[in-house]
Amino acid sequence: MRLRFRRFLSIAAPIGEKGAAALDAAEESNRRAASLDAAREMESAGKDARAVRLATGWELGADGLWRYEIADGKLITARYTKEHEAATGSL
Repeated sequence: MRLRFRRFLSIAAPIGEKGAAALDAAEESNRRAASLDAAREMESAGKDARAVRLATGWELGADGLWRYEIADGKLITARYTKEHEAATGSL
């Protein structure tokens, strides 16, 4: 069971501009919005896609929409903890 759990920790999910704005609002932050502005400026300046993604975390999709990748390991950890607690009665 532990090996399966570790494998899931490396999963990441891409989100769009609306999702990033919602996360910023929930965290009372503006880091994703600020890095999106930087990504747009870098793209306009002709920087390659890899450099933009490494510097900002944002990438431009084939459909022309910006995407930001977030790790969902914490979500899976919480789910695993609840399932384990339900199955064993303790953590």
